[in-house]
Amino acid sequence: EKTREEILAKAVLLRDVKKHVLEKKEIKYLSDWWTPVIRALIEVNQGKVDVKTIAEWLEPAIGEEKVQESVDLLKDLGFIQDLGNGRVKIADSHINISGEDKTQAIRAFQAAVMQIGARSLQTIAPEDRDISTLTMAVDQQGFEEIKSMIQEFRKDVQIRVDKCGKPTRVLQMNLALFPVAFNKKISK
Repeated sequence: EKTREEILAKAVLLRDVKKHVLEKKEIKYLSDWWTPVIRALIEVNQGKVDVKTIAEWLEPAIGEEKVQESVDLLKDLGFIQDLGNGRVKIADSHINISGEDKTQAIRAFQAAVMQIGARSLQTIAPEDRDISTLTMAVDQQGFEEIKSMIQEFRKDVQIRVDKCGKPTRVLQMNLALFPVAFNKKISK
């Protein structure tokens, strides 16, 4: 069990994770799985926007026209800012999406990312990915604690990502915890 000092230290770290909260007009950002990936690829490319190279790097491929549309959207939304020297700057490290009106966009984006994850089983070499599953039987308290652990882990990953000096790749990470069987009479 964590000590009070460990919990407070972690709270201070998590407070420092800067996030941009999406507004209604920014929901288009989630309409295609590749737009957030392109944003991250621009960071890997040290702010250089090279549509042809980005199109070649994406897996699965989408084509240069769609890459350009995403770059234009990122500029329109202010997620990347023109520096005037052929390069752009990423506006915020993390983007936070919440709200009832955004639920459908979030779910569609998550489903697309999960499909790409499933596809990667066949298209990405095992040494370039890490996919595992775990089937477990738990009570309600165990379920709540595991959800909390996942949320804490996600924040830890965000903190670690912020420490990357010069990223060399873009990764998607799916964390999914869901019931596959439960007694509806006693599950709550």
